[in-house]
Amino acid sequence: MKSVGTANGFGLALLFLPILTISKMTKLRYISLFSGIEAWSCAVRDMPEYDPVAFCEIDPFASAVLKHHYPTVPNLGDITKVDWSKYNGLVDLVVGGSPCQGFSIAGLRKGLQDDRSCLALAYVKAIEAIKPRWFVFENVPAILSCNNGDDVKQFFAALNECGYSISWAVLDSQYFSLAQRRRRLFAVGYLGGWRRPAEVFFKPDCLQRNPPARRQAREADPAGTEEGAGNCGVSGTLCASGAGLDRPSASGNQLDYLITHTHTHTHCSRRTK
Repeated sequence: MKSVGTANGFGLALLFLPILTISKMTKLRYISLFSGIEAWSCAVRDMPEYDPVAFCEIDPFASAVLKHHYPTVPNLGDITKVDWSKYNGLVDLVVGGSPCQGFSIAGLRKGLQDDRSCLALAYVKAIEAIKPRWFVFENVPAILSCNNGDDVKQFFAALNECGYSISWAVLDSQYFSLAQRRRRLFAVGYLGGWRRPAEVFFKPDCLQRNPPARRQAREADPAGTEEGAGNCGVSGTLCASGAGLDRPSASGNQLDYLITHTHTHTHCSRRTK
């Protein structure tokens, strides 16, 4: 989770608190993979329900930080050299985000053929051996389109084969107590049926049958003027941005644009067995 950052990790840890209530558990023992400086543990440090069992990090500096702040928690080192079967039945949750360079649009996009991003498959092997009740996986949104989506399909299919149902969403850090736009894909897996992981991202307020009346257009800010959505040819609240997901393309009062929070769009992958 090191790519998310500590501040963002705090808000996201709150998002995943439903895992506790859904599971009706008072304590969640977890292993963190690709730990970095351990943003997840920093985020949940005031939540005694989360109990770290082990970290997994090879970077010397990050490992030194982990040893300083968590002297009693072992750092297992290289994820590919750990016998994960010894943790079977001892862990409730596995969290982590594998290296993203091979998926990112800033790289060559070799995906799972990249020596770094292929460690996502090592994540799968760890999950298969540990068999935690839950897992949380994080990566860049570009993983969804890498190699025409084949890589993420292979990744999720492998986890399905391990018995997990998966719910995923793209979250933006600006909505989680961090003054930064940073979109990341998060996948929550549950060893069993699909309803529980879907419930983690489920937002009942988006399914209300009686939504409030739409806001009346202001006379001083009509559509079709420079201050409205004239560049798009539709009303301001329906203006689609041609400048990317982060900002509207039309000029005018940005409060008039419909900003769709990507974390409200949740997708589920049901295990087939």
